[in-house]
Amino acid sequence: MTGGASWAVPMRHRDGTISRASDTGNLSGFHDTVDVQKRKFLDKGLNTQDLVTLVVSNCRTHTVGTSASQFFSYRLYNFTSTGPDPLINPAFVSQLQELCPQNGDGSRRIGLDTGSANRFDNSGLLGLTFNVEFGKSMVKMSNVEMKTGTAGEIRKVCSRIN
Repeated sequence: MTGGASWAVPMRHRDGTISRASDTGNLSGFHDTVDVQKRKFLDKGLNTQDLVTLVVSNCRTHTVGTSASQFFSYRLYNFTSTGPDPLINPAFVSQLQELCPQNGDGSRRIGLDTGSANRFDNSGLLGLTFNVEFGKSMVKMSNVEMKTGTAGEIRKVCSRIN
């Protein structure tokens, strides 16, 4: 659909029937340091390779999608009291600043890769290697805290409880 990687997805996983925002504290956050992210991944049985594949590569190559500007605009203006994040290409900073004015609407959605926001884009990595590693890490992540037996449910529609 988006021209990206494909991988065999294990079937018949059971999903939980309760969703609580308070349960997300143990997940990797975009403000977490690398050390904190590594610990959180290790706590879930994932390793540094999974972190790089699922998090860093997504930030660096913008695999697919959009983000609300509130999640990254802090990096465009006064990142560490010194101006924009120096790790971001200055030309891209200018482009993003036009799309996300300081103190603007934080809910505005911006393409993560302005050239291919609706396509799976692995141009920043070795394509085939990335596709294989991304699939492995996605399957590994799908097995984190997997429910078995009668716990949870097998969903009729994956986006909502039965």
